[in-house]
Parts: sequence; C-alpha cells; structure tokens
Amino acid sequence: MALARRTVPDPRTVGSQRAGAAPRLGLPTEGLLPHFVRSYAASKAALVGYCDALRAEVAGAGVGVTLVAPGYIATDHAASSVGGDGAADGNAKKGMDATELAALIADAVAAGTPQLVPAPAYARGAMLLRACWPAAFFKLMQAKGGS
Repeated sequence: MALARRTVPDPRTVGSQRAGAAPRLGLPTEGLLPHFVRSYAASKAALVGYCDALRAEVAGAGVGVTLVAPGYIATDHAASSVGGDGAADGNAKKGMDATELAALIADAVAAGTPQLVPAPAYARGAMLLRACWPAAFFKLMQAKGGS
C-alpha cells in the first residue's frame, strides 16, 4: 500500500496530466499451495482484492493497475524456497524464466491489461473454477487438504 501511495496519483488532486500504470504481483493459485503456506496464499489473495479496489479508484485519473499472477518463477530465491514442512519445493525449478516474465509484464502494462496470469493451465483452471463454481473448488481443496 505504501508503494501505491508513492507511485499512484491521488485521483482527487491530479490535474490534466492523468495517466500511468501500477503493476502488482499476485498469485494464481491461492488455494492450491502446499500445506503450511496458507498465510502466504492469503496475503496474495488480499492483493487481488486490493488491486481491484485500486483499479476502480484510479480509473478516472487514467491510471491502469495490472495484477500479475504468475506461477513459479525460476530464480535463485525460488530455488532455495522450502515448504512448511522444511522440504525443498521442487516446483520452483520448473518456473518461468524471469526475463520472459518481465517482458510479459511490460507488454501487459503497456497494453493496459488489468490482469496477467502467466501460469500453468491448472492454475488458470483453478481460478476459473473458483469464480464460476466455488462449491466444486472448495470440495477440491478439502480433498487436497486431506480433510
């Protein structure tokens, strides 16, 4: 939120120079993460709602907000990540190239795309399932959690 305050103009006070972009990183798989990382997932889910509200707030000022919800990104940091049980997260090695992701983000921001989801099909499918058929999504998550 501090970043938005510093980078996004207040639509109530801007003059005729109204334009810009505010990319933010979210997560396409809020509910599909391994056990014990739900706090991380919750923070990313909150970011989705925040971006939606920010987008509506600054739209009249000509400022676009692009939510970027990538899957795993192949970085040294991701390679060293571990799950809640302390085991290495093998998915991190299968992530998207960071340079490729940066180019996708730049293109999406330039095009005024409100949401970019460069993630595997299962993650995009989970987002669609949660939006269109929440009961099925929750049942799937319950089964994944072993409950």
